[in-house]
Amino acid sequence: MAHVDVLFYYTLNSIGINYQRIIGRTTTDSNGNYRMEVFIKDAELGGLFFIQTDTAKIESLLSDAFVKPSDLVSSSFSSVGKCPISNLYQRTQVITMDFRVPFKTTQEVHLNNFAPQATGDYFAVGSQIRYGFQTDFNQFLTKQSGNGYSYAEGLNTTVQMVSVFGDNTFTILRIKNNVVERTNETVSIATPNPNNALNYEY
Repeated sequence: MAHVDVLFYYTLNSIGINYQRIIGRTTTDSNGNYRMEVFIKDAELGGLFFIQTDTAKIESLLSDAFVKPSDLVSSSFSSVGKCPISNLYQRTQVITMDFRVPFKTTQEVHLNNFAPQATGDYFAVGSQIRYGFQTDFNQFLTKQSGNGYSYAEGLNTTVQMVSVFGDNTFTILRIKNNVVERTNETVSIATPNPNNALNYEY
């Protein structure tokens, strides 16, 4: 993706101190590549750095064939297009950070036999994918009806989940008599809009 702004900065947050220094900024070339040469202070090595991209620009460049930043729900740990780097200790280190934008598809999911036992019980499913800078934190729920989960609305409910080609982690939430049960299942999707529906029992 061409002409996307990239920002690199250092931050220090402790008691009585809230400091941020922009170390460098650049823009991707016509092939989506960039190079940034910056100066890092000795006192900053080993601290917390961030690399950040312009998600509004990425949103405008992507076609509907891809998952867009607006298709995702930001978590409390990270936001789309922003990546922490906390293991930069020496000037000779090389850190490679891929930015992943997967192809978009849907997966049919059946939520079966929802029989709530108490007020507040529910049955829901969410699809979590890896997106953006490839770190352990940058995993996001795809938006379903405006948030990260689709909910059973009767005895049996069928939903079309926003998903991606490759691995998807489906999170199933069951609240039974106010007791929370959470399970995860990794599903690999290789074809657009697969015919094999996923079935989950309450």
